Amino acid sequence: MKQIFAVAAMFLIFVTCGREIAFAKSDSTAFSVVKYDTLSYVIKSYIEESSSKYFQDPTIPRFLIKDRTDSFIFGVGGYVAALGYYDNNNLEGPYFMVSSIPVGNKRLNPNYFDLNMSQTRLSFKVIGITKRGVVNAYIETDFAGSNYAMRLRHAYLEFMGIKIGKGWSSYIDNSYVSTIDPEGPMSLATRLLPLVSYTRKIGKYYKMTVALEFPQDVTVTFPGTMTESGNSESHQVLQSYPDIPVTFMYDRGPYHFFVGYNQRLMKFSELGKKFAPHYTFSGQLSGSYSFGQTETLSHKIFLQGIHTYGMADCIQDLSNLGYNAIVSSDLQTIDLIHNTAFYAGYSIEINKKNQINFVYSYLKQWNLESLGYDDLYEQGHYAAVNYMREFLDYGTFGVEGLWGMKQQVGGKRGNNFRINLYIRYDF
Repeated sequence: MKQIFAVAAMFLIFVTCGREIAFAKSDSTAFSVVKYDTLSYVIKSYIEESSSKYFQDPTIPRFLIKDRTDSFIFGVGGYVAALGYYDNNNLEGPYFMVSSIPVGNKRLNPNYFDLNMSQTRLSFKVIGITKRGVVNAYIETDFAGSNYAMRLRHAYLEFMGIKIGKGWSSYIDNSYVSTIDPEGPMSLATRLLPLVSYTRKIGKYYKMTVALEFPQDVTVTFPGTMTESGNSESHQVLQSYPDIPVTFMYDRGPYHFFVGYNQRLMKFSELGKKFAPHYTFSGQLSGSYSFGQTETLSHKIFLQGIHTYGMADCIQDLSNLGYNAIVSSDLQTIDLIHNTAFYAGYSIEINKKNQINFVYSYLKQWNLESLGYDDLYEQGHYAAVNYMREFLDYGTFGVEGLWGMKQQVGGKRGNNFRINLYIRYDF
């Protein structure tokens, strides 16, 4: 139903507001392949502004086709990426998730090697300039499905500040420290989900976004069967209306600030009551600051903090774990959980081709002791240091060290160390 709504809304906007860009006009039947550097300043600005700033996302497409009037641009891009890693505590897969680290005596295979190509991306982008504004259509896939099957990541349409489709949540900052680990710092609010958002610029440096978002991982934890990673089984929860995030962003020179608030109304059966309502929320504050910039050297620091109440899925290390709400072991109470997480990062760029990044992240769940479980994930630590170098104009090579520690309510701990080797070529 959500996908049908999104497609219908996209079609309505396309038909009523952007009909002129769907097909080239009669006087622009000639198309040509161009380099990005040769485009007009206006077109380049539109492409840059609408492109993702995340290190893990594809850059601006190298292959661009434009019409004779410079009002229609089609690009094909992406990259081929190989991630090789050594893990010393049986944590499989390319994502370094602290919440999945085995604890106690569950360390079955202390040495694990793998080479993973699932982060390879393919993207298609259309920019159209119409009398009523600029239309941006974008599709992106990776190969993280079963047996490297292609998986849809982004599919959205933007017009006059309205964005409809599937993409990054509006409740995330677009400036954070780069990691080779595709998971990144455990406190991030990065989620891909269906959404409808509206963004409005306020003056030259401010931006405000309001959205309706449809998360797929709103869950509650019940006592019973445990998962292989030692976490309690969780079940889907009903929502009375979509998540409603509201965010403000400020960008000026070296300064960047982001503040966001997210609200939700969950419904689930509580002690014989039929679908008791529970209001939940999440708030976060983040920012970055660039300093010491010269022709060959620049520095940047990053800070982010987030607190949730009944919205643990807004913290990526807790998504899909069911920590929005937890049923006590005696089945008498259902508690909404407070979660706090933060990260600090530092980046050094040398000669615009070499980058060194440091990051530390921490997570804490506050009111778990009274629920009667000793095996719930209570707190975690995440630390990473990496070196990345650009080569061959469009290639990136990197090496990274990762460390994580997971602690349960009963005091059991699990530690993990990983080394990542990364090579990527953009097209």
